[in-house]
Amino acid sequence: MKFLIDEDVPAGLVKFLMSVGHDAVRVAPASPDPEIAKRAMRESRILVTLDKDFTNTALYPPREMNIIHIRIHPPYENTIVGSFRKLLSSIPPVKIQGLTILEKEGHIKVPAA
Repeated sequence: MKFLIDEDVPAGLVKFLMSVGHDAVRVAPASPDPEIAKRAMRESRILVTLDKDFTNTALYPPREMNIIHIRIHPPYENTIVGSFRKLLSSIPPVKIQGLTILEKEGHIKVPAA
């Protein structure tokens, strides 16, 4: 799968995803949210972010793009990577559609559209 990792997500997640065979790239620092969204859609990538702005379904419709919003605080790298590892072991990335909320221990929430 292809992931676009927002700058607010620890860099270790990119390394982890690549180590398990995924195509993961990081956004350029200070990229505006609309540009990040356009890139994710243009490149058919799942956007991974801590940025709450991306949970605004009016601006970033789940039917148009796939987003994993990480809701883990504090956002320590080990906790995020561990939770992401559990997420990927419980649900294949091809099933990640729309807006997915990742919480500690790999628990997910899929908000109603």
